[in-house]
Amino acid sequence: MKRLIYVLGVALWAGTALAQEPSAPIFEPVSGMFYPNISDLNELLEKNGFPKISASITMTGSWTRVRAVEWLPLGLTLAKGSSGAEHGSRRVRLTLFYFSAFLDRRWPLSERVPALRGFVSGGVGVGTATLLLGQRALTEENFESVLQAAHDTLLRRIFLSIVPRVGIEFVLADVITLRVSVGYIWAPWSGAWEHFSERVAGPPKDFSGVLVEFIISYSLKTSADSHKGF
Repeated sequence: MKRLIYVLGVALWAGTALAQEPSAPIFEPVSGMFYPNISDLNELLEKNGFPKISASITMTGSWTRVRAVEWLPLGLTLAKGSSGAEHGSRRVRLTLFYFSAFLDRRWPLSERVPALRGFVSGGVGVGTATLLLGQRALTEENFESVLQAAHDTLLRRIFLSIVPRVGIEFVLADVITLRVSVGYIWAPWSGAWEHFSERVAGPPKDFSGVLVEFIISYSLKTSADSHKGF
């Protein structure tokens, strides 16, 4: 399912990129922090001898913003991040992959500083969570001995969400835009964990949480843009 989400995301990304305006950003790397509530998951991990993982997950990826039609400023984003811990012979790693589509609205914050703008956005997203529970094999003399003592457990989970954002951006010379936003991934539609096609109920309740993002947008100006601005 994760591969299907990735393929669909890339297909939409490539298709909408063809519809971008000449002055649309062509490269928008994004990094951020996601803060889901995983306290109940950590409590259960610790109870069963596994280390707790950090509740802040570093996310990296990219935005793309397109305008398929004049009145529809559509945006797409892909992001991935993980948080893990290791103690003794046991380790835990939670990995998140996320794809979303959103609409946004921008406006100048000051007539004196037109390069400074505010924006709000809202969209929908789909993501996958992968939880790796690892325990070192008692004997790891060679590769075959590792295979004979399988000791890692992999759980996967899919979640759907609504993502509102608010932020500010600053345009530098009509080429580079610095952007910071604060949003919330509201994901009440989180399914059960899957383990070898079997559904397993367990924490966290969902993958809702605060999302803080930092984006650098790079654009190429064309001769037509010199008359329009960014």
